[in-house]
Amino acid sequence: MVFGIPVTDRRDPGAAIPWASHSWRRRSTPPARIQAEMKSVRAFWSETELAVWPEAYVLVSLPPACLRPALALLAEADGCFAQLILERRELCCVLPQKLWRHAALQSKVLAEDGPYAVITLEAELDPDLVGFLAPAAGRLAAAGVPIVPQGGFRTDHIMVPERQVDQAVQVLREWIQVCRQAPS
Repeated sequence: MVFGIPVTDRRDPGAAIPWASHSWRRRSTPPARIQAEMKSVRAFWSETELAVWPEAYVLVSLPPACLRPALALLAEADGCFAQLILERRELCCVLPQKLWRHAALQSKVLAEDGPYAVITLEAELDPDLVGFLAPAAGRLAAAGVPIVPQGGFRTDHIMVPERQVDQAVQVLREWIQVCRQAPS
């Protein structure tokens, strides 16, 4: 367990991650390296501010061939959160729901879900930071709040069902408070 979250290898859900299965698990404290990583994560969380974007969002899957019209649609999201991920088999977009409602691309949609709220975790993150989202993901899962993580270069974002945004914000604020009260 890390940050109170069971740790398994996603490639083999029955297998524990190697460092998590060593004998230190029987001791009260993990190895110094793991303690240092946990302290670093808590330090970043203690400085994190939350920003909830006011719009409702949709998560949309399109064929990769729709890249150019999707980019044009993203350009219309001026001032709103938007993200595009191009993969081999799909083009995934996060768009304001009001923008998507009138998009010509709706006829090409492979899958669509929403409405979501987007919470930006405003912290200047080091790209080498390991495990930043882990404690938040675990706490949100324990509260029954599903998440769709999104990443920027220096900040992370969490999409949650719009109906659960208040609950998600409360869980995240409680975690930030724990980190701010932790001894440094």
